[in-house]
Formats: sequence, structure tokens, C-alpha cells
Amino acid sequence: MKSHPPNQELRVARVTGLDDYLRCVEIEKQVWGYHDLADVAPLSLLSIVNRTGGLLLGAYAKNAGLIGFVFGLLAEHRGRFIHHSHMLAVLPAYRNRGVGRRLKQAQRRYVRRQGLDLITWTFDPLQALNAHFGINKLGATVARYEVNVYGASSSPLHAGLPTDRFLAEWLVADEALRTRRRRKPPRAREEFQSWPLINETTLERSGWRRTAVPQLGLRQAHLRFEISANIEALKQADLALALDWQEKVRRTFTTYFRRGYRVTDFQIDGHGDNARAFYVLTMGEPSR
Repeated sequence: MKSHPPNQELRVARVTGLDDYLRCVEIEKQVWGYHDLADVAPLSLLSIVNRTGGLLLGAYAKNAGLIGFVFGLLAEHRGRFIHHSHMLAVLPAYRNRGVGRRLKQAQRRYVRRQGLDLITWTFDPLQALNAHFGINKLGATVARYEVNVYGASSSPLHAGLPTDRFLAEWLVADEALRTRRRRKPPRAREEFQSWPLINETTLERSGWRRTAVPQLGLRQAHLRFEISANIEALKQADLALALDWQEKVRRTFTTYFRRGYRVTDFQIDGHGDNARAFYVLTMGEPSR
């Protein structure tokens, strides 16, 4: 079994050199399982991004070399320049070791030195672990739902469902992060459960949860929406049910985002096969 480096043996730095650019391409293929080159960010792009206002940072493990990277571009969002983070990838053998968080925090420091105060990225709203990482660990919020952003994908992780995505917004100035922490104190489980639930779910004989038609007329300050806690396994077991979940998620969040709600929290109850996952939507939460 491969041993994992402790944090002090992990170095994060700008990626340079042909070998490491090629290594990033190989990591993409391993992480997402792409078999169509149209899905891969190519070497020709990766090799110039650090010279043109974007950022390609690598995580280097002692005695193992490049084991992950984060890649983003200078972008425009609501009339101002920002950084859009396009990819974050860590090899499977090095996950759950804080590598992704180290990469994002280093990305934040570089972006702040550019004079920018916002990083955005997309993620699948049905992916509970990605939601937990971005919203709970980093402090991002969400107020935009994009339909089938990347079209058909050759990745087994995406196969079978349209590539619908949330657009995460991460305010990275020090004061913005402090303000976000003040507005988002630790919530007791009872407080979460007191907020109205947009969708009731039922446990089927198959062991998978099915969502009822969402209530789209709620007006309370805080609302909750439950998602399937393990969409990858559900897609393998029952693709039609996974598609039904996505359709209900799409309808719910496009409606409530238009009304002024923003995703501000993510809650996971339970563990393993018994886990349940909930988004929290808050009315009137400012974006900056």
C-alpha cells in the first residue's frame, strides 16, 4: 500500500516544465476517466496559463512528484474581473489527506496577490462530497444553476446525466471570509431541522430514496432541500431514478435562485448507507 506524505512533506507551487504539464494531463485522465481527448484540458493550454493571468498550481509529494493540481483562468463575473477555477484534481491514492484544501488555500493567496477578491467554480449539485468541501470547508455560496454546461462527457463519473452545475462563489479577501464566518455560526442539528423542507423523500424497497415533487412556493428565510447522498452509486443502480433526482434539483434551484435565495450551508446527517444530505437556502444573503 502506498504511504501518504504528512502535510509538511507536501509542497504547493506553480507548475512549470513540459514533464509536469504532461503529468497534469495524465492526472486528468486518471481522476475523471476521460477517454475522449475533447474533454481534457490540453498541454498547449496548461503550458501558457501561468504566463497569461491564470494559475496552474501543483501539489508535490516527497518521493512521488506531482500528485494533484488546481487550474484556473482570469474571468469576468457581474462586471468585474475574478478568477474562475476550472479544475481541481488529486490522485485517488492521495485523497482525504487535505491535499485539495491545501491547493485551494494556495490558489486563494495567489489570487489575492493579483488584487482579485472572488474565485468561482462549477460543481455537480448532486455530488454531496463536493458540496461539503466547497460550502462547509471553504465557505463558498451558490446562487446560479447552469444546465448541461459541458454537454455529453466521456467521464464515467458524468455518464448518463446532463452536466448540470452549480456556480460556486468564494469571496477570498480576509475581511470577506471573517464576515462570512460571523454570518454562518455553527448550527445545531435541531435548528436545521426546524427549517421548512422543500422536498419530502421516501425510502424505497430498493434502499434508495426518492424525492416527491418539490414545493416551489415557500417564502421562509431559511429552507432545506434534500439530495441523494450517493449519486454515483445510484446512477449505477437506477439511472432513471438518478435522472428524476436531477430534474427535481434543476427545477427547484432555478426557481429559488430567481427569487433571491442563495445556498449558504450544507448538512450531512448520519454515516455510510444511512447518510442524508441537505442544502440550506437563505433569502437575501449578499454575494459580496
